[in-house]
Amino acid sequence: MPTSCKKETDQTNQPVNKPTATDYKMHRIIEAFKSDLKSQLKESEEISIDSVIWYVEASLNETYARVDNSKEQVWIDSAFVDIPLTDNKMVLLSDVTVAYNTLIGELTEHYYAVTGEKGLILVDISLLSTLDDKITIRMKDYVANKPVPPTPNAWTFGPSDHWYWGLGMGKCTESGFQGLDASTQITSYANHSLPGNGSTQYFINLSNTGWIMPDDVQATSPNPFGYLSYMLYKNEGLGFPSINDCLEPAAMNYYLNNLKQIALLPQYLPVGKSVANYCCTYDIAVPGNGWIHIHRAMITYGFPTVAIAPPQDL
Repeated sequence: MPTSCKKETDQTNQPVNKPTATDYKMHRIIEAFKSDLKSQLKESEEISIDSVIWYVEASLNETYARVDNSKEQVWIDSAFVDIPLTDNKMVLLSDVTVAYNTLIGELTEHYYAVTGEKGLILVDISLLSTLDDKITIRMKDYVANKPVPPTPNAWTFGPSDHWYWGLGMGKCTESGFQGLDASTQITSYANHSLPGNGSTQYFINLSNTGWIMPDDVQATSPNPFGYLSYMLYKNEGLGFPSINDCLEPAAMNYYLNNLKQIALLPQYLPVGKSVANYCCTYDIAVPGNGWIHIHRAMITYGFPTVAIAPPQDL
């Protein structure tokens, strides 16, 4: 089941970036790799494990993905593929071809599982495990769909933004399950602060922080809203778990700004990379006779690169 981080529409038109000499060089490198995958003369060539990860990720992103902050909801899905190793721990290009085509098939399936107008924004390839005879790589793909109708917003929480902390409980002023909550809206507003509406950029060399927990990011001053003093939301108590924590607009902006600051902390921000995606979600624990509510965050980074041609259809 895909996880999702909800977004809303940014109507600000941003300039289309023009490719530089470096962008053209990157395009030539990726196109040469894709040409090698199709060449029978190259089938017996070997490449390193690191090269497999880099080329597959860069090629999928340049070919199919584009940065876009104008979409509403981002669906994150995963696929896994095994690739044989040679005796000297290298990978045959013919086996890379098989894996690459398998991942395109998985990517296509994930893409068309999302309804409505949509776009692929990121493909993150990582090495999951290495054994004597094979490696396993994971693909995380980020597919976004467009909202109907579009709703312009300054992307700062205002007077009506009183949101329950999590569980998809929606606004505190409305009744019934709404599927949105403080974590989905903080994700939405953070991602809309990134460049990307009408962009021709894609990302390469993606990496992420893993899950950042509140205890990992201690606040430097007491929490102004009565919650625990972490940069990410955390609250706890005794007795039956309360699910009614309501974050007022000022608290929503506090945690939104904190999320952006966390992304820039030196222990998380890789040198030379930019934020590609924010994701904030909720969690609940019931230790002993108490309860704990938290937000946890994952931030994805990469090197933004300008595409030479439009993305291909899956």
